[in-house]
Amino acid sequence: MYEIELRSIPERTVLSINRHVDLPGTERFFRDAFASLRAAGPGLEGIAGAPFLVFYGEVSEDSDGPLELCRPVAAVAEGAEPQGDVRRRVEPAHEEAYIRLRMKEMGWPALLPACDALERRAREQGREPAGPLRQVLIGDQRTATPKTPVCDLSVPLR
Repeated sequence: MYEIELRSIPERTVLSINRHVDLPGTERFFRDAFASLRAAGPGLEGIAGAPFLVFYGEVSEDSDGPLELCRPVAAVAEGAEPQGDVRRRVEPAHEEAYIRLRMKEMGWPALLPACDALERRAREQGREPAGPLRQVLIGDQRTATPKTPVCDLSVPLR
């Protein structure tokens, strides 16, 4: 049902903000976090530079994650430290499996079949996840039509 592809992601510096946030709090979190991350430095080009979410737990009406919003950056000036709750880390190069999703396929529980398909594909190939589920943000969900591709649901692989 889903076209699952693999891609290589190079080592990169990532700026991020972690929060415990439930579904009603996500809009405010995204607005504030994106503003902080954009102000911290220029981003990378292409898919390796797309912002992404890392889900360390369920984000719903009843559950508050936690959730991490990440923005890969080209460089951080020597000696410059992130401000406030922005953190910097180097993410190692890795391969990831992903499914490109359109706006109509977003939301919970609509994402469950895609999550299951990624897990099944990794097992079939004898691979293990190297981290939690991610949403690589490739389109603006606020203005997307139902058929617009908006994210790559992905999982880094060992």
